[in-house]
This record gives sequence, C-alpha cells and structure tokens, in this order.
Amino acid sequence: MGMNHLNIMRKLGFLCLFMTVVCALVAYSSEAVSAEDVSIAPVEPAAGCYRITKSYPLTEDVHGIDGVLQLLQDSRIPEDVYDKQLGSGFRDMYIYNEDLLRLFKDNPPLGSVLRILLKGKGYHILRESHTYDGVPLALLEDAVLSGGGRPTYLFTQDLSIGWGSYAGPMTIFYEVSNGKLKPLEYFDDKTKKKKRIAVMKSLKTDWKLVKTKDGKTTDILEVASRPANPEGEFVIYYDRFYFNGKQWVRYRRMEKGSWDMESDFPFSKFLSISKK
Repeated sequence: MGMNHLNIMRKLGFLCLFMTVVCALVAYSSEAVSAEDVSIAPVEPAAGCYRITKSYPLTEDVHGIDGVLQLLQDSRIPEDVYDKQLGSGFRDMYIYNEDLLRLFKDNPPLGSVLRILLKGKGYHILRESHTYDGVPLALLEDAVLSGGGRPTYLFTQDLSIGWGSYAGPMTIFYEVSNGKLKPLEYFDDKTKKKKRIAVMKSLKTDWKLVKTKDGKTTDILEVASRPANPEGEFVIYYDRFYFNGKQWVRYRRMEKGSWDMESDFPFSKFLSISKK
C-alpha cells in the first residue's frame, strides 16, 4: 500500500513537471519569435499557459535595444474574448458564463504580462517583465505622440467590473528608451512633481488622441465627470496632456455639470484650455 502511494506521488510529480515545461515553451517560444529562438526566462505557473497576443520589434537606433516588446495573456481565454470582452468586466463577470466558469474553475485567469526580450544570436533573453495580477485582459497598441518618430506604446488594462460609473479600461503610455520601459509622465504645476499619464474609459470618463495644429505632435484629451459633494452635484474635468518640446504637461479646466458616454465627446470644451 505504501509503495503504491509512493508511485502515485512520483507520477504526480512528473506530471506537474511536464505541465510546467509545456507552459514555459508556449509562453516563451510561440509565433512571435522564430523557431530557432530560445527564450531564457523564468518558468511560468503550471496553472495555465500564455499566448503572445501582440509583438513590436525594437531597434538599437530608436529604442536603445535590439529585441521585441510583447504582450502575453492566458492562452485558455478564447481569442474572440480579447476583442468582445474588453471593458465588460471579464475579470469578475466570467463566473456568470458557464463555459468560462468550467474553464477557470480550478485556476482563475492569469494576469497579463508585458515584457521586453533582448535579441541575441539565435536566442532571446528576458530583459524586463511585468505581470499584472488580476488583469487577464489587456491591449497593446502603438502611436507616435511626441514627434521625432519614436513610437509610444499604449498599454490598456481592463479594470472594469461589469457595473458602476468609474471603473473601466485604463491606458498607460510607455516609451522604450535605453532598452527599458518608461511611462510617460506629465509635470504637475501645483505639486511641482511628475506624475504618470493614465486615462480611462468608463460611463463617466472618456479620452481621445488629437493631432496638434502643426501635425507634429498629438495631444491626449480626457473628460471626467465626478461627484462634487454629497448633495448630488457633479463637476466635469477637462484635461489636455500636451508635449511642449521638452516634457509633457497637463492643462486642466473644470466646470459644474455632468457628462457621460451617452453624450458626444466634448471636443469644443478643450479649445478654451490654453497652453502656457
């Protein structure tokens, strides 16, 4: 009886090791890198494997590194969910979908991973990796914002909870400089400190990218309606993030009133926000 129990434990141990190796291979080889490439990186959890859902090449001239920027997400999540469920509260609401509940019954969805791989001769080395626990759905896009041709990477984390007015997908802006991820920061004139630029889409919050008049840079516009007091009055914040040639700065305008996503985006309200 004791010997049988020992054999069973050994088999379970080999099974766990096998699952771990398979997950590592899926997460760190995949179609985003060539078949000859071998990624040297920590082993991912055996609870689920990762799929590379977005990949951008990095070059020494532009980014200070020859490599690749990648977004990885739990491979158990159906591909159509990435587009249809972003902003729906997937991380909390999947439990109400019978098919997804069965899929994640024993192991909840893994957090998305943003990483940089350094390209070598026939291999990739993990340079930088960030796991966002509790955020299984994410989106990675690129745009040129500050001129000069350097791309900015828009990393959107789905923080929506399926209800409420102030939770939704949040976007952080990154650049890859000297081979490292660096968030875009703006100078806060009141605190005299720099803060990370982060914008959101929710029932009472929205944002847009708008080219400047000269077409050389792109402004980030965000409108947000928030409670002003317990009596039920609201205020609306209009924030314009602008690159002045040296750094990002924020210009803010506030007025009484309420706004939500059922209304058009108030582009005209931002025209009166002066750039000092």
